[in-house]
Amino acid sequence: MTGTEQMSRHLLSHTRSVFGDRLGVACFTRNVDEPSLFKEYCARRPGIIIGLSEESVEYARARSEGIPIINARFCLHEPRNIDKLFLLPPGKEVLVINKTKLHTEETIRALEDMGIRHIRYVPYYEGCAEDVSGLDTAISPSVFNYGPQHITNRIDIGFRGITIETCAAIAEALDMPKDYLNNYINIQRNILTQTFKHLSEEYLQAQHLKNTLQSMIDNLDEAIVAVDQENRIVALNALAVELFQLDGETAPGNPFEWLVKHSYLEQDILDTPEDWKTVVNIGERQCYMTFASVELSGITTRIVRFRDVNRAQANDSNMRRLLYQKHKGHVAKYHFENLCMADSAMQKVVGTARSLAATNYTILITGESGTGKELLASSIHNASARANCPFVAANFAAIPENLIESELFGYEEGAFTGAKKHGKAGLFELAHTGTIFLDEIGDASLSVQARLLRVLEEKEVMRVGDTKVTPIDVRVIAATNKDLRELIRQGQFRSDLYFRINVFQLMLPPLRERTESIFPLIGSFSKGKIARESFTENAIHIIETYDWPGNLRELRNMVDYISIMRSRKKKIDEDQLPIDITAAASQGYQPYCPSMEQVISRFGRPLVQTLLELLAQNKDGEIRYSRSDILQYLQARKLRCSTTMLRAILSELEGQGMVLAGKTRQGTRLSASGQRYLDALHAEE
Repeated sequence: MTGTEQMSRHLLSHTRSVFGDRLGVACFTRNVDEPSLFKEYCARRPGIIIGLSEESVEYARARSEGIPIINARFCLHEPRNIDKLFLLPPGKEVLVINKTKLHTEETIRALEDMGIRHIRYVPYYEGCAEDVSGLDTAISPSVFNYGPQHITNRIDIGFRGITIETCAAIAEALDMPKDYLNNYINIQRNILTQTFKHLSEEYLQAQHLKNTLQSMIDNLDEAIVAVDQENRIVALNALAVELFQLDGETAPGNPFEWLVKHSYLEQDILDTPEDWKTVVNIGERQCYMTFASVELSGITTRIVRFRDVNRAQANDSNMRRLLYQKHKGHVAKYHFENLCMADSAMQKVVGTARSLAATNYTILITGESGTGKELLASSIHNASARANCPFVAANFAAIPENLIESELFGYEEGAFTGAKKHGKAGLFELAHTGTIFLDEIGDASLSVQARLLRVLEEKEVMRVGDTKVTPIDVRVIAATNKDLRELIRQGQFRSDLYFRINVFQLMLPPLRERTESIFPLIGSFSKGKIARESFTENAIHIIETYDWPGNLRELRNMVDYISIMRSRKKKIDEDQLPIDITAAASQGYQPYCPSMEQVISRFGRPLVQTLLELLAQNKDGEIRYSRSDILQYLQARKLRCSTTMLRAILSELEGQGMVLAGKTRQGTRLSASGQRYLDALHAEE
């Protein structure tokens, strides 16, 4: 008697495999068949009744008389997926599902008898009230329907069979020779043979995979040592064996300190933070050492990597040379996602740049040195339809005057002494179908400007020493940190070239106008290791009030300086900042633009200072002062000012970067420089 039809068919097959045709077997399934059918079975006077559960035995006793009843016991008859059980991590809680509590406990004992004791079994059966919502793995002999349905990782170990003791009881009750038990033993032997064969095949596959992976690791150009949670060596590759002059077979299992004795490594080196990088000496070799942690099945392994500095430099040099040969070195490195946009000024610039990226218009990027003009140009290229084409940068300030034409436009063989055989393509030709970035264009000579204008107008180049023209398709992005209009007035820059490149202009704000972005940029430059919370209030004040004449370049230098000088046990204070920054702070604020003195001299300090104080009240740009409002404010303080004079003052202050002119719904307000300048005026009173 069984509880399910599937179980009935399985046990019928198992019983016949032992006793053959000498034993007639009929199955009755309580959950499916009617009680009247059981009475019909009993009327045939069977030799014995085998109950496969306590409930089945009680059911049979209540409905039959004079027929021997055997309470069968079960074992794992054809165990499947046993290999998956051994792969579960030690201590993992796993649900074991069966119909009754007794059968569940028997299943657990059977698994433990097979030596699978490294996991924690949680019994579950029909009617069980155990809260198993936190478990994700279940084991069952093909009766998962009695367990919770939320568990998706199910390991089916196959239907259980009756034990050899149960078979012996059947043979004894029916006066059958016990030679039939040999059939049971032979069947189990065959099952075990097939199981071991399967496991052996999987083991061989695992060994092949392990050997393949070890071979791959051994062929890496860096020494690798894997250390477990107890700081014991679990694996190392051939280069590590060579580097530390070890025995590769005896090294695993030894503590990491044992490896330290073979080198100049420090004892506490494993206590360093994740992703820590340093250079160490091992014997006579200098190695670049890095760390990484790998977690698998709840077990964390620390990977320590040693890379020979000389070999790394040689490989990097070869890689750079190959990349240059493949792409000619003309690749845009940055995207808009790499730009820090924590301030509204930069958000506005990037928003416009994104729109322009979808076009082919020529763009002029202006801004002080170090504000990130090439980063913006690179981002525009990578967001354009030309992203997969060359991005060629030409810096007019870096190329000697006598070479600039040949570099830009190329040359033919014999064009000048030292010219390469077969000539050389210029940067404009290399940028064909892509983008050319003309950096520091304000430093170009007038003669180069004339040729440059023709190339941009005609979209064709003529190499030095050649008579043929080559058509080109390039997008032009120019950049400068100089006032090109002032250069035009001085006769140093062609006005026609200016209007040719100034189709759309993007002005990058200096860092002193982007105080909201200073600490996000510090976090980006330090890869998250230094944040605003890393500084004292005094250091924060100094950083936010400093003028940053070197802009992003100077800020990056400061981050590098702090990374070396900082004490990891306390916050960064004034004494850990670069000397230039602390010196400027000790001397007090100096207005960034000396020409503000001319504004003061022209309009008078009281009028300029009062106007700055009024605009300082409009911190968020939510107030829209009309000129009449401002004039009334000034007149109420007995300051004489006409509409024309007010317009002139606001224009001068905007030109000096002291105020930000209102756009759309925003009113005119002070810039960060204007606020600092006003603070300096107050300090002088």
